[in-house]
Amino acid sequence: MNWRKADRDGQVLTLPDNWLFPHYYEALNALFRVENALRIFVYVVLKNARKSKWTDLQLPSDDGGDTTIAAISKRRLAQDERFGYLGYRITSPLMHLTTGELTRLVFADAYWPMFAEFFPASREIVRTKLEEIGNIRNALAHFRPIKADDVEVVKQNANQVLTGVENAIANVLKTRTIVPSNTSDVWYAPLKQVAGQYCNVLFRQSENERWIQIRLIYSCPVIGKPSIGAQYRVWPVLTLHSPTILSRAPHLLEHVIFAADAAASVDAAQERPEFKKLVDFVFSRKALQEHFAEVKADFDSITATITDETDLIREDNLARGAIVRVTQVSATKSAGVDYWFEDTSGLRSTLGSNDPAEYWGERPVADTNFITDTTTYPWMPSEVSAEEDGPF
Repeated sequence: MNWRKADRDGQVLTLPDNWLFPHYYEALNALFRVENALRIFVYVVLKNARKSKWTDLQLPSDDGGDTTIAAISKRRLAQDERFGYLGYRITSPLMHLTTGELTRLVFADAYWPMFAEFFPASREIVRTKLEEIGNIRNALAHFRPIKADDVEVVKQNANQVLTGVENAIANVLKTRTIVPSNTSDVWYAPLKQVAGQYCNVLFRQSENERWIQIRLIYSCPVIGKPSIGAQYRVWPVLTLHSPTILSRAPHLLEHVIFAADAAASVDAAQERPEFKKLVDFVFSRKALQEHFAEVKADFDSITATITDETDLIREDNLARGAIVRVTQVSATKSAGVDYWFEDTSGLRSTLGSNDPAEYWGERPVADTNFITDTTTYPWMPSEVSAEEDGPF
């Protein structure tokens, strides 16, 4: 066998002449993005409508017979685990549904009313468009030859019927507008009182005001003595393990659409820089209106636990909390350069294989062209593309 590799010289990529034609790779890219965008969309709609019961919804399986999302996922995850050394272990239920199953779920008589508002055509037309995409997907997945025109069908159908889906995903991800302090919403005043010695909250909303983000901001204490050098600095600090917050807060888990975390940038040139861990919880406005008392109770409990665990570890650096963990932040700079390159990755929680579907790890970046351009997806522990280096 003659397994030849692609060759890259600067910006020029040369493919071996015995590789498949380029339209096969273009088809894989388009189908991967369309299917995973559908997964996000279906999850958001179902979680918003059915809360923790969303995995109990019934649908016809590709394997035959009516079953539930949870049952399909459990069976296929068990099959995957026979070869657990391959790929990634991902437990989110929708990652184990096929395009055909996603399509049948969306267009089922019982569920279509939840999805109809996001599509610009009748149910039958939209279903036909997605079934055409599914047919091409199956041909590629089973290694049958496809035509270059088939790729154009995938892209055209997506453009025609998934624009509303893309906008829906963008709205739930882009919660950037500050919630005005004079809002009349009943949840605002009680939840604004959520705070602790090390925590406070900030509220933002989507452009269509349908989604509310509650950002929990944790001021990460420095524990122990930093290591300070001319070109390298390390600070031992505390951070939060975000998935544990959800596991210890049942009302948050019930009503949140997703949680994601990040770290605020650090000015490493300062003598005593500030470190902050950010955990974003995104809810529908309707859920907060109806269940704000339960949500507030969980936030109060979590911030109290964070305070207790932080105080404990500050007194005993060898202790460990359920939510509060010890980590480090570092920064480096080259000789003759004033700019410090900080590494705050230790503040963020890695995506674990057993984390709930509500925890997304790093939030995907939402822009106008989410379906075609995003580099990260929920539930996936690695990027699928990179702007800097290109696909190869």
